[in-house]
Amino acid sequence: MPKIDWLQAKMDYVNSGSPSLKAISEKYGVSLKTVKQHSAKEGWLAARQKVADNAENKAMDKAAKNRITVDDRHLVAFKNMQTIVNGKLAEAQAIDDEGKISFANLTVLELRGLSAVLKEAAVMERLILGLPTNIAHNLNEDVPIPHNLPSDVEEQLMQEILSREAEQEANTTDS
Repeated sequence: MPKIDWLQAKMDYVNSGSPSLKAISEKYGVSLKTVKQHSAKEGWLAARQKVADNAENKAMDKAAKNRITVDDRHLVAFKNMQTIVNGKLAEAQAIDDEGKISFANLTVLELRGLSAVLKEAAVMERLILGLPTNIAHNLNEDVPIPHNLPSDVEEQLMQEILSREAEQEANTTDS
């Protein structure tokens, strides 16, 4: 009977998904019965399954990490889109004669475009985060629109208001 390296035979079986015990017996020139005995005694099948499971887990971990990387990159892109649109809206904001926020220097088409980009970026961000993308409202009730402006926009608006009030006071004292 030939002297064979059983550790190498086991490694050949465990590390390759295709060779059968019969293929191992043929490769090493021993009977299938002898290979089956060594396989059973040394737990080749369990070792092969463990290697396969580890490989699958590594592949799944890698896929998950890739997805997280892609999701993170998309989140940054969508947040950047929101920041750009909010910045453009902040630049375009003015206070009208009644003290209301106005975007008079933007066309309706520009406002609709900026609004669409902002909405799409918010929807995509929510999708990535696993949040609902719409909120159902009872259409018969008034739903207040939150005015959550970034602090720098609020500051600009306040400066504009104070500036206009100062101009008004100066105009009334001159009259």
